[in-house]
Amino acid sequence: MTLIVDPDVLDINKLGFYSKNSFVPLYETKDSYGVASYRELPNIPNKHKRISTHYYPEKDIQNYLGSLFSLDKRTYLLSLFMHAQNQGASDVHFFRNEYTCSIYFRLLGELVHHETLPMPYAEWIFSQIKLRGHCDVSITNKPQDGRLVIGDIQMRISTLPSAFGDDIVCRLINRNQCFQTINTCGFPLKKENAIKRMLQQKSGLILVTGPTGSGKTTTLYAMLAWLKEKTKGSIVSLEDPIEKILPGIRQSPINTASNYTFNTALRATLRQDPDIIFVGEIRDSETAITALNAAYTGHLVLSSLHTDCINSTLHRLQGLDLDPLLLSYSLRGIISQRLVKQGNIMTLESETLEINLHGKTLLDTTALIDHGTYFSFLDND
Repeated sequence: MTLIVDPDVLDINKLGFYSKNSFVPLYETKDSYGVASYRELPNIPNKHKRISTHYYPEKDIQNYLGSLFSLDKRTYLLSLFMHAQNQGASDVHFFRNEYTCSIYFRLLGELVHHETLPMPYAEWIFSQIKLRGHCDVSITNKPQDGRLVIGDIQMRISTLPSAFGDDIVCRLINRNQCFQTINTCGFPLKKENAIKRMLQQKSGLILVTGPTGSGKTTTLYAMLAWLKEKTKGSIVSLEDPIEKILPGIRQSPINTASNYTFNTALRATLRQDPDIIFVGEIRDSETAITALNAAYTGHLVLSSLHTDCINSTLHRLQGLDLDPLLLSYSLRGIISQRLVKQGNIMTLESETLEINLHGKTLLDTTALIDHGTYFSFLDND
């Protein structure tokens, strides 16, 4: 017998079920789905339509399924990630289901379904990503981080245990993308000027905050480029990973597998006689304390935090066990931002807290939090 398949039902998601290489959707009527299988199927959960099974030899089912997913394994990953990059995706998500793998692109801040593959084929994809990303292929029950290069596309990968194995998210790093400047990041003129005034300070801590994918790294790179142009000091950048090469700036990649963490790198950097230090992210109390001490002892320190707004940033800083006196004396400013979709473009929403010290005037961060106000320091257009 020859399998005759209605192409409109090839989307296996319509059935809400997919048994490993065991059936092919054939047709759809008003009240039923027709499927071809070589064995008796378990109850297929479908709330609206009954399932009618037609039996075919196993080799016919396997051959047909193989033809559906007979992509060239040597080029599939490259074509997938090239397509994601050309679409402007920031991330590619691989989510395991019970019998399938769903692939999504993060486009303009939204998760958009790209395709669904049967699990036997997807297993090969997972193995290749983990192998090339220097992760342990055999480990599926704990998170792993790695770096992946396919063609000219560089990615940071992260695995997470799930009910059906481990999911993978790949963050695309486009090193060929043009650099943004402070003037082109999307800040209103008033906030641009506030940021430049912060950067003119000789020492202190400046934080860029916002949720994942809010453009924090883009803003920080623009700030570093401005500092390189305007100052003659030594600039050291600690990053995980290095997303773009910044001419004239010493960039050091974090490697947690070798115990080269942000805190370890920051302590080593302080012995390198830097003027300006960029710490990619403050993730723990140790790094926060070291960064604050560096800011207090005469260095200009730039870093990022995953917080939603200025007020939550101040709460977070308090929760990192920082000395309130050092914090009030050393904090120079906070830039909180997020990307918001408007039509087919993403626009930047931001608020800035600029702190200018005159004489011995200190910022009472506790008062800021307790009263929920930013006094005259907040510029929120």
